[in-house]
Parts: sequence; structure tokens; C-alpha cells
Amino acid sequence: MYSSYTLSDSKVLWFIPMSSKVEKYKKLQKQKIVKNGVCDTIVIGKYRRKEAVFLIQNIFPITEKYIDHIDTIRNQAVAVVEGTQKEITYKVNKIFKLKSKRNKLNFSRCR
Repeated sequence: MYSSYTLSDSKVLWFIPMSSKVEKYKKLQKQKIVKNGVCDTIVIGKYRRKEAVFLIQNIFPITEKYIDHIDTIRNQAVAVVEGTQKEITYKVNKIFKLKSKRNKLNFSRCR
């Protein structure tokens, strides 16, 4: 599955890639929690009634002109579960605050 979740920030949308490789990222998330005490770069939540991984570590800016469609079921936009939306928004805002203090953030890529 290659889907995304977007957050709006004035004229820029923040694109958060998703993955269906839940077990892979659960292991990685646990490793990060053991090492750092927290994992703000991966969120595991519900999407389309299944578990999905939201890869905050791979977030990037995009404008609407590059989005050709939204995910729908029977012509209704598919929404991320509210609790998952709140967790993603909280973690992204936390990361943006860190960035504003440090001026640069690097996430190690996980494949």
C-alpha cells in the first residue's frame, strides 16, 4: 500500500507516507523506544479498518497542484481515525518545534 496522510500549514501540505508493513515498523518502533525512550517518527494506527503505519520520519512538503486525487470509498473521502490524527498531529508539531530550535533535523531512513 502506498498512501499518505497530509497536514495543512498555510499554502503547504505536509505529506506523510504510509506503509502496510506493520510488523516491520512495530519492531523498529520498539527498538527506538528502548534506545530513546520515545518514538515520534512512526505512528501505527487505523486506516480503512486496518492497521497502517504513518512514516513521519519521511514527511515532506507538497502543494495541492501535485495531488491528483484523494482516497475514496463509494465517492466518500477516507479519513484517518480521529485518535490517530491527533497522535500524528501532536508528533509532527513536536518535531517542527524541535526543528525550529535546532534548525536541522535528520531522520535515519528505514526500509
